[in-house]
Amino acid sequence: MKKYTSKQASFIEKVKKVFEIKNLPTVTYIPRRKAQSEETYEDCLYKAIWKGDLCLITGPSKTGKTCLFKNVVQQEKRKCLIIPCDRTLTSENIWTRTCEELDYERISTTSKSKTHKIGIEGCLEGKIGLNLLAFLKSKFTAKYGRDSTALTVINKILADPSYGLLLPAFKDLQCILVFDDFHKLKDSEASALLEQFKVLATAKVPVIATCNSHNIIDQLDGYSADLVGRLTQIKLNVWNEKDLLGILQKGFKHLKTPLPSDELCELITNRSVGLPMVVQAVALNLFMENMIGKTTKLFLDDKAVDNAFRTVVNENYSPYFEPYYDKLLRAHSTEVSRKAFQYIIYMLTINPSDYPLKLEDIYKEAENIQASGKGPSKRSLKACLKRINEVQVNQKIELLRWSQELETLEVLDPSFLFYLNCHLDLRGQIPDGPDGFLKLVLEARHDANDGTDQ
Repeated sequence: MKKYTSKQASFIEKVKKVFEIKNLPTVTYIPRRKAQSEETYEDCLYKAIWKGDLCLITGPSKTGKTCLFKNVVQQEKRKCLIIPCDRTLTSENIWTRTCEELDYERISTTSKSKTHKIGIEGCLEGKIGLNLLAFLKSKFTAKYGRDSTALTVINKILADPSYGLLLPAFKDLQCILVFDDFHKLKDSEASALLEQFKVLATAKVPVIATCNSHNIIDQLDGYSADLVGRLTQIKLNVWNEKDLLGILQKGFKHLKTPLPSDELCELITNRSVGLPMVVQAVALNLFMENMIGKTTKLFLDDKAVDNAFRTVVNENYSPYFEPYYDKLLRAHSTEVSRKAFQYIIYMLTINPSDYPLKLEDIYKEAENIQASGKGPSKRSLKACLKRINEVQVNQKIELLRWSQELETLEVLDPSFLFYLNCHLDLRGQIPDGPDGFLKLVLEARHDANDGTDQ
């Protein structure tokens, strides 16, 4: 690890607060605009909250869903209760999970000592927890007895909670419910929960659900029509290079450091495959590793940027994705199957921001290299896409999703593509071995293009 002077160490701590990689960014937060619109995603969510709509924020992992709703909630000075979703939750016990987001152990302790301070976990702060407790106690005193303590009331509600019981409290307190990773629920439970969300929407109780698929509603048969007029869907995709550049511009300006050259900025935004957290991490590394002598000035060139990307992928992404990539590769045991899989990976990395990847585009690109005899057949490609789904279900991996109905390959976690781009080095330096076929694909495609040009 590089040794810093006290001045440099102090400066690096400042840099870490500017280029946040773990917490909600503040200095480098970029309000993104919808395609062909002056309206920002923040504007859309703001309106949905005040209308009391069910708001679906959809998009691949790490594209800013959490940052979006947290920023809007923070700006509006509203409170939100975040409920993590998983396969164990049902449309009934999810309300128990909602109540459990309150710190009941601390409630019990403070109640016994006859104090009224209450601690709340997650985004639900103490004030709203106290108000919720007081609201529920006052509303249900008659039912449970006027001498009931706050703890007694809470415990009775927790024993059999329901959205109908909690609805008046959330409406009165203007609390926002956030169901994070809504796609992880079983389809039957998600559909049942949407029915309950409609009741909440009618009562003007804001509900936000985050999901990694834009097609979540279409996957739940028969529920799209019922949600018309009560649903706002905000579709986030990977960031464009202009917005990623905005992160660099804001950060370097705040740190009073000259922005890297246009060529280096383009290199950073291009290789980050549309992921703001990668730009943040690379920028942080550039400051940490490239200060000149004992000063806080930077010397940056192509090599510095390459080293930063190598460090980021090796430290933050390879340990997580390499075992998954190996499992996907080993699952295609025959030479034909492996070639098809590696070809699909190659297709994903041609233009990482251009997905979902359509089957017709996969076929079209394959036709360009068929003349060489090195390309996979349509039959092997389609079988491979189906196999990708099967392997991920068996291995409990969620990186890619093949839709047989839509004939599209959806990327659920774009950081997987970032790992592939850096790991396979698709800029012409493909290593030999299991990934060597990709080099043949590139060569065959180049030969096919040359033949077309002649």
